Amino acid sequence: MSKMEPQSGKFLDELKSNYRQRTQEVDAFSKRFSSIASDFRSQYLSGMLDILDYYIDLQKKFLGGLPTWYDNNLMIRQSKVNTETWTQAVRNLDSYYSKFVEYSIKNMRLFNQGWIQMMQSSEMLYDMYKNVPQIQRNALLEAVAHARRYSDTSLQKQLPMKKWVSSSHNRTRKNKPQQKN
Repeated sequence: MSKMEPQSGKFLDELKSNYRQRTQEVDAFSKRFSSIASDFRSQYLSGMLDILDYYIDLQKKFLGGLPTWYDNNLMIRQSKVNTETWTQAVRNLDSYYSKFVEYSIKNMRLFNQGWIQMMQSSEMLYDMYKNVPQIQRNALLEAVAHARRYSDTSLQKQLPMKKWVSSSHNRTRKNKPQQKN
């Protein structure tokens, strides 16, 4: 074990602890923010309801003499249709949002598992690489380099080089109208 390993191990342990602390702080902030936003939203909607109630009561006072063509039943039905539409829209939005969050949570777990599996695979490859004697590693690297050179040479033989000449100059000359003198 070299001198750097215990120091880097201590640093990585500290880094792990710091990541945990940062994540917990963001989570706590998110919970506080959601709670405060919920309280604000409730107070705002309650205040708006009070204003609308007062506005409707005021309308009763001002609309005493409505024209004869004004139909109360039609307006009541229209108001009910608007309320039912609004209620259904909010419920649909709630359902969509709930399904989206469930889907996101499920995929987040899969995403996290994928990253962990990738890191475990790289750790396994690193461990395998470390356990292979140096002479075998050098031979393996040489074999890979040779295979790459052979592959490149083989491709060059199979695909003859083409001269890429731009013919756009010729096309523009042909398409230009001839000027008459």
